[in-house]
Amino acid sequence: DDDDDDDDEEEQEVEKEITKKIKVGLLTNEIPPIVYGGVATWIVNFIQMFEGHPTIEIIPIFLAYNDPLPNECLIKYPNIRVIEKEDDIRICFEDIDTVIHLAADRSAEAPWNSVLKNNLIGTYNVFEAASWTNIQRLVYASSIAENGDKETFGDRQINEPKLSETVNV
Repeated sequence: DDDDDDDDEEEQEVEKEITKKIKVGLLTNEIPPIVYGGVATWIVNFIQMFEGHPTIEIIPIFLAYNDPLPNECLIKYPNIRVIEKEDDIRICFEDIDTVIHLAADRSAEAPWNSVLKNNLIGTYNVFEAASWTNIQRLVYASSIAENGDKETFGDRQINEPKLSETVNV
């Protein structure tokens, strides 16, 4: 009966949806052996934490604007994706469900050009990729303030309340 065949096909589609892994893109500009700080350790631990997980797949996405990806990373992280040019953005994010964005210049003393390129334009590109693809969630982590209160940002004066002061909004 054709109706029974249709029902079987629908059930198989539902089962596929249930067993489909959630693909989490872990966007970073540091992955061992490229290490600038604590983010590299967090990245490795996060990948290991979900290794073999039945419903979640972690896919490292390396932003190669500052450093080329060493060949050893292709062996150590076989599912890694690399963004070397603007055209790579769409390809790297096309089947990603969630993005955790950790690719930024985290130095409080970073020059303005680095902050502009890595933190602002880079983050804008991630939001654009989310609008072009099927990305459902984007997690953005910023740690520039972890270095404490600063009087200047690069060579610019900061005219905002100190982080330690109470601010009423």
